[in-house]
Amino acid sequence: NKTDLCLSISDAMSIEYFKRYGKTFLPFHNPIDTDVWLLHSKRDYSLNNEYVKVLYSGRIGIGITESLIEVATVLESLNKEGFRNKLHIQTPTSDPIIISQLRKFDSVVINPFADLKDVPRIFSNADILVLANDFSKEGLDYLKLSMPTKASEYMISGTPILVYSPEETAVSKFFIQNECGLCVTKHDSKDLAVAFKF
Repeated sequence: NKTDLCLSISDAMSIEYFKRYGKTFLPFHNPIDTDVWLLHSKRDYSLNNEYVKVLYSGRIGIGITESLIEVATVLESLNKEGFRNKLHIQTPTSDPIIISQLRKFDSVVINPFADLKDVPRIFSNADILVLANDFSKEGLDYLKLSMPTKASEYMISGTPILVYSPEETAVSKFFIQNECGLCVTKHDSKDLAVAFKF
């Protein structure tokens, strides 16, 4: 009640917080330095001749691990059908249990730690960027109103984005409303496979 200006990180959070607190929250997402990012924005959309480079960047843990493993599973199954995909993972997460789960997939590459200045180039060098959120109740409770910091970075990179997240999440709502990514909002590996084939 003493606050002059209330900020949220997504439209969905603003709507929810108005219901909860009766206050108007201005959505203000993490800003990015466009001068730095635009230097590296993708201009060549031809696919890598060796394989399609799919990239997930960010933390892995609550609300993300299950869906990321599903992405790896789908890409692995597509490779058995004759497709050529690699899932590159750029993460600060070092949890040995999570990393060992991902290393079981032939199609997964755990990228080395990258300096922040190299991230724009890494994003634009991918063929597809993945945003993944779990479909479990725990995952939905944790990430429903969240808009990941990397969403803006993904968009400015110019690389096509695939969102695998429940339709109730802020990130799915945003990407559907603004038509800035291909969204798979049902917990269905077949739908996910079709999206990657698209």
